[in-house]
Amino acid sequence: MKRLFMLCVFFSLVLIVLYGCQSSDDESSEEITDIRYETVTLDNDFLESKKFVHDENVIPDKEVAAKVAEQIFNGMREESEKDYIPQLVQHDEENGVWNVVFWEYDDPTDGEVTVGSCCNIAIRETDGKVLKIWYDE
Repeated sequence: MKRLFMLCVFFSLVLIVLYGCQSSDDESSEEITDIRYETVTLDNDFLESKKFVHDENVIPDKEVAAKVAEQIFNGMREESEKDYIPQLVQHDEENGVWNVVFWEYDDPTDGEVTVGSCCNIAIRETDGKVLKIWYDE
């Protein structure tokens, strides 16, 4: 009887810990919705200023380029593109541009080839500006 009681206590603790982990994930996603939003008009002098205070590239490597492009793509993703993932990151060192290419995941082991379009997002490495978004077929 004592074993059964201890076993119940153990499983109860495991469930509490698992539920606690799930709750902390939910809390972190709630923090994002707590960000205040305001509509403003920025001064034209500010917008046209070429002065950039950050000495390093804002998009320093392929990992950051892929993450930034993924956030942009997720904001514009169509239902037909729900399976698109970043599959290629290209770096134009001469012009300082990252290009991230998204297309539907294609499992090379299944013997089938997915044919369709891909989405490209070109981002300037110095300031993170999106230069162009286009689709190839």
